[in-house]
Amino acid sequence: MTPYSAVILVLVSAVVVAILLSFALPRLYPREAPIRFDSVREAALAAAQMREFRLPVPAVVVELPAELRVGDVVFQASKVRLVWECPSPVYEEDYGAWLLGANGTHAWIESRVYVKDEGGVLRIYFFAKGGERAARLSYDIEELPLRAVLRDCSVVFDSAEVYRFEGWREVRVYRARVGG
Repeated sequence: MTPYSAVILVLVSAVVVAILLSFALPRLYPREAPIRFDSVREAALAAAQMREFRLPVPAVVVELPAELRVGDVVFQASKVRLVWECPSPVYEEDYGAWLLGANGTHAWIESRVYVKDEGGVLRIYFFAKGGERAARLSYDIEELPLRAVLRDCSVVFDSAEVYRFEGWREVRVYRARVGG
């Protein structure tokens, strides 16, 4: 074997070992999840207080269809789900306007409906998608054009009664676009 052949053999061997290590090392040292479940829980608690805040890491935003019914008036509404890849228990906890959920590999917070009774006026907020990803939880609120004065009604969101009132109320419905 000539000296040049030995050098080429060593170089080829080094390249092959480097390629094999590039495939093996990520499997030996699993990557850390970008977010911990406790951070998602803290985000759900802050979202339930209807605060605007910076998310621990950017989330994927998914919009899901829902139906909002106030008395006999029906609105095509939506829910927003902010999703993170996150090792977690299989979990679900309701925080009112937001729900915390997890399936073992992903954790999310999912919007419900927010009802604010001001005596003569009942304000109902549902959430819609404002973008594909969100780094902040912020709300761009738009009042829908329909207003109604109703008496002795219930508010049903996604087949679940979330509020019931007696007496007359002016009902106003708002769409809050989630993004940031």
